[in-house]
Amino acid sequence: MKIVINKERFIYLMIFLNPFFEIIYGLLYRMNIDLPINQLCRMVMFVSFWIMIANDKKSFSNVFLIVVCDTLIWMLQVAVGISRVSFDEIVFLIKLIYATSLPAIFLSLIRTKLIDKNKFINAIIYSTFVIVFSLCISPFGLGFRAWETNSYRTGYVGWFRFGNYLTATLLVSFCLILIDKTVRRRKVWIFFTIIALVLTGNKAALIGLVGYTVWISLYWLIHEKNEHANKFFMAIVVVFFPIVCLIGIFFVVDYVKNQIALYDAYGYKNLFTFLLSNRNLQVRSVVNSLRGEVFETWGKVIGYGFSNVINCIKYNNRGNSLEMDLYGLYYYVGLVPLVMWIFIYFRAIVNAFFNYKRNRSLGNWMLIIGLAIIVFHSVFSGHVIFESLTVVYAAALIAISNSNVSRRMKTIEEP
Repeated sequence: MKIVINKERFIYLMIFLNPFFEIIYGLLYRMNIDLPINQLCRMVMFVSFWIMIANDKKSFSNVFLIVVCDTLIWMLQVAVGISRVSFDEIVFLIKLIYATSLPAIFLSLIRTKLIDKNKFINAIIYSTFVIVFSLCISPFGLGFRAWETNSYRTGYVGWFRFGNYLTATLLVSFCLILIDKTVRRRKVWIFFTIIALVLTGNKAALIGLVGYTVWISLYWLIHEKNEHANKFFMAIVVVFFPIVCLIGIFFVVDYVKNQIALYDAYGYKNLFTFLLSNRNLQVRSVVNSLRGEVFETWGKVIGYGFSNVINCIKYNNRGNSLEMDLYGLYYYVGLVPLVMWIFIYFRAIVNAFFNYKRNRSLGNWMLIIGLAIIVFHSVFSGHVIFESLTVVYAAALIAISNSNVSRRMKTIEEP
């Protein structure tokens, strides 16, 4: 019997299941089972999507070139003695290929109309509701804390392992839910998404919320001149009133005190280092540790190898990874992947501005700030490109922006 698979529904299903892959991985990790099942599931998704765009020869070829390029860089690292054949190296290579290919794959799926753009946006938004739900019930003992043994740091991770990638994911979802008016009970989910972002306890989440508030207010001041006073007031109320209701003024005071205590306890030297949570010191530890002729000769071009960089960071007690994404790209695999991702970010933001110039809708205005926030998070906080959860949402936002200016499609209208 022939089994017929509805490609569009399969794509939406994989998007919806994306957070559940991470929940399974996080729960297994807490049981001391370090099995990257999230990566395996996403490789199935990657291969399936890549096969689906086979008729789009340009996009299919672009993904093929990414696969070949990243693989050749790793093979060259092995050949000159920088890297070696190991499970961790292969997993990282797959993760890099997966992340770099997704924007092109999603763009092809939209342009060839294998998926409906508005339904795709809905799928992205609905898939994050499990994250929102798990974070919102965490204070009641039904989710995990981000910092179990640190009295200076507060926050929750819900049913997941880390909080940083949840912040980046929710910031993308928040951008789209502000645009998409077709989401059921949209205002309720906006409220709870704000709550979830606050509950992560991350500085990036609060900065992102402030950024969205200012950006929406600017739009109303510029485009809604007759009623801008009322709408500006409503913007402040909608964003900040729920936060104040949830955490209260005493929590805010306590949070500020904890941040000051954290600054003193960890010996931060300046505000910049504090805001980056010492991530800049991770880079310094790599630069100071990796020495030798092979690194001086090849490292500046093809990178210093994933395992070498990770070992340096762990040896210097600077964490478990090089968190800032662009530094990670350069030190892990060199200039070519770094240039690829700079181009991906630059193209998406330029297209967002170009599309807004053609159609000054709130949706196109919000894409600009959404992309800016996710790029800012990637550059300074990381946990976007190398996180198998977050990169799906970042790639979706990038593809949506790029698809808006396609010559074969009209400029996007608000859903």
